[in-house]
Amino acid sequence: MLVDAGPLVSLCDRNQPTHARCQAVLEASAVPIISTWACFVEAMYLVGRIGGYPLQEHLWALLNRGIIRFHEHSDTECKQMAQLMDRYQNVPMDLADASLVAVAETLGDRTVFTLDNDFRVYRLSDGNAFDMVPE
Repeated sequence: MLVDAGPLVSLCDRNQPTHARCQAVLEASAVPIISTWACFVEAMYLVGRIGGYPLQEHLWALLNRGIIRFHEHSDTECKQMAQLMDRYQNVPMDLADASLVAVAETLGDRTVFTLDNDFRVYRLSDGNAFDMVPE
């Protein structure tokens, strides 16, 4: 399963209205869950704004405890991300979302742990939609 920035933020901040749902998804999932540096950076920025270093420390702990793992992008995936952002510029697609779509294509994993409804719009190259958790 791939994880977007939103659930990472929610997992770190118990005050988020989606915290309990995201925690339940994490507890029911096989770990590690896969993310990207772009998603992690976005989440790190957001938790820093919300709660400063204590929440950022919690996010680091998710990585250091092996709960999340990063997919390292190939040159082909980087080119694909630029193409995806161009294709979905009307949404608009950000880099974090583009990175997850590219990883989904590479790994053949269409399940994304996200709070972002834009994943209802995005399509894989075979035309299939993403399976979003939590629904």
